[in-house]
Amino acid sequence: MPGPVFLDGERIAFRTIEEKDLSFLQRNRNDPEIRRSMEQTTPTTGHEQIARYERRETETSTHLLITTADGATPVGYVSVTELNESWGTAKLSYWVATDEQGNGYGTEATRLIVGYAFDHRRLHKLLAHVFGFNDASIALLESVGFEREGVHRKEAFINGQYWDLLSYGLLEDQWRTP
Repeated sequence: MPGPVFLDGERIAFRTIEEKDLSFLQRNRNDPEIRRSMEQTTPTTGHEQIARYERRETETSTHLLITTADGATPVGYVSVTELNESWGTAKLSYWVATDEQGNGYGTEATRLIVGYAFDHRRLHKLLAHVFGFNDASIALLESVGFEREGVHRKEAFINGQYWDLLSYGLLEDQWRTP
């Protein structure tokens, strides 16, 4: 049985990550297309995925599975981490399984988690990092209202090449102003 739905949108839902979901997370973290866009260069073993799952149970971060609207079929992952309660900031991360990309799940998930962060966590600002080659994620962030705040030139070494790491930010008042 899947974990409980935590938040739901029109076509997706967020639900808690349960032990039965770990193989989905491990498989996708190791997918070359997804891994390439993450800050991960080594494979994730089953034991490492279990340890990551157990560690998250004690964090103040929010880690959720993106699923179809009924909460049954996982299609991706979203998190709000590096929470700084004094400043009201946190870092947003997400990915959508390769075979589910292009369906709008990432955009809906990002809008849903941004609303959660500002409405329920009382955050003032969300941050996101994206590699310079990831045009789809850049377009997604900008479509939701994130603004490019900086470039860490040739920061990341991925697949034999150095890439810029782009910093994006979204302020709560920007989010609330059409």
